[in-house]
Formats: sequence, C-alpha cells, structure tokens
Amino acid sequence: MGMFINTGKEEFEIERKGEYVDMSMLISFVNSRIGMPDKFLCVTRARRFGKSLAAKMLNAYYDESVDSLVLFANLKIAKESSFEEHLNKYPVIYLDVSGYTSDVDADPKRVVNIMKDALSDDLIETYPEASINPDTPLHVQLKRVVDYTHKPFIMIIDEWDAVLREIKNDAVKKKYVRWLRTLFKNAHTNKIFAGVYMTGILPIKQYNTESTLNNFEEFTMTNPGDLGGYLSYVVSCQKERGLRILC
Repeated sequence: MGMFINTGKEEFEIERKGEYVDMSMLISFVNSRIGMPDKFLCVTRARRFGKSLAAKMLNAYYDESVDSLVLFANLKIAKESSFEEHLNKYPVIYLDVSGYTSDVDADPKRVVNIMKDALSDDLIETYPEASINPDTPLHVQLKRVVDYTHKPFIMIIDEWDAVLREIKNDAVKKKYVRWLRTLFKNAHTNKIFAGVYMTGILPIKQYNTESTLNNFEEFTMTNPGDLGGYLSYVVSCQKERGLRILC
C-alpha cells in the first residue's frame, strides 16, 4: 500500500459506517468502459454533491491490494454480472489534486513537479523490481510498470481542476494541462490505463482545455448523460437535526 497506489478501502469503510446512500451502480457503468476506447470519464458537480465519496467507492472496489467483498455485498452492484469480474482486480492510482493546491502559496510554480515527483517516488517504492528510471517522464515510468506487471492501472483523480481553480499563475495552469495530456494522450495511454475517472467542479470546456483533453467524456450537472440513472447524491441540508436528503 502506497501514498497514491493501492491506497486501500479504509476511506470507504468509514463512509459506510455513516449515512450512506447506495450509489454503487456507478461501478456498473465504469465497468462497462474498462478497456474500451471511451474509458476516460470526467464527472463534474458542485461541492457537496458526493464527488469524493464516489471516488473513494471506486478506489475501494478496484484496488487489488485489499478484499472489499464485504463492503459491497449488500449494495446494488453486487447483483450485477460485472461485479466479481472487476472486484479488486486492478492497481489503482488515487490522486486528490486539492491536497496539493491548498498549501502552495509560497511557491505555486512547484505544484505540478511536486505531484509528479510524489507519484514517481511511489511507483519506484511500490514496484522496485520494475527497474524504473526516475529521470524519465511519469508516463514512461507507468509503462515500465505495466510491462513488468502486465496489469494496466485504474486512475482516479479527485478535484482534477483544483490547480486551474485555485492557482492564478497561467504558466502553472498550462504546465498542468500539458502534464495531463502527456498522461492521457500519449502513444502508450491505452496500454497504461484500463480506465480513468476524474471529478471536478467545472466542466473541462470551462477551462478551454477541451482540445487537449477531448478524449474525456464529460458528465455535468446539466448534462448527466448515461450517469443520470446511476448516481444518487447526498446533499447536506442546513435544517434542524442535520437532515440529509437525496438529490
């Protein structure tokens, strides 16, 4: 278990102990895209609409380092034919971008390098026998791992647009988007990733990056597409006794 790779099921276990609304049929939809050309998904919602909860759920479901059967056995997804086929079968990279933008005021220009270096360090530590060259780009390191393990990654990025929202430096924003492009639109992307799931607040097109990340299918508040029938989000209502309602 690393900092970003195969981080386990603990976060989702904690969520299941609280007031959990079954949104597990999202997994069925993501499963249908595994290994397909349209496996790049971006779900954007306002804050407090369950984006991070969904990401934690997917992480716990796909992570090959744990056994998550008990967590999902009484949820709707357990009745689906794809449930056992993909349960805990993939190495998962889980990156919460907002965790890197909240404390970079002193030197925001370093945020992209900090993320890249942290992921690289985790790859080297997790796969020491893959003989990863730390001086090569991250997507080259990822391909090296997949060549060694013969297992493509599931990548989950929570708050993918935090850099674009919170850092005012245009050069940093451009560098970040270029980095995402090298990850998700290079010659080896389809071999490296079995699926990619990103969450954000505003759609990709809001940041004028649609040409760079145009391989992602977007599911927004106003245009939920096929996910409209799969997702139920819990909204915290500021009412007496902290009532929670379905939206």
